[in-house]
Amino acid sequence: KPCFLYETDIKKYKKDRDFYFDIWELPFLVAQNSDELVKNILAFDDAVYQKKLDKLFSDVGLCDNGTACRQVVDFIKSL
Repeated sequence: KPCFLYETDIKKYKKDRDFYFDIWELPFLVAQNSDELVKNILAFDDAVYQKKLDKLFSDVGLCDNGTACRQVVDFIKSL
């Protein structure tokens, strides 16, 4: 599912805590107000989003394939 970030207090948050990732390099479109959020939703391009998600998952080493629960059940049963 597409993810959109609604960050009305992004400057304060960055000043107080900062981010683990550069929020502007994540695949999620960032909006700082309602108008930007609407614009981001209307301009959403799934192909571009999926490509950016794949890069993020590769960069952070995510290897989720959607079968985690089944794998845990199978492992428990094997014990």
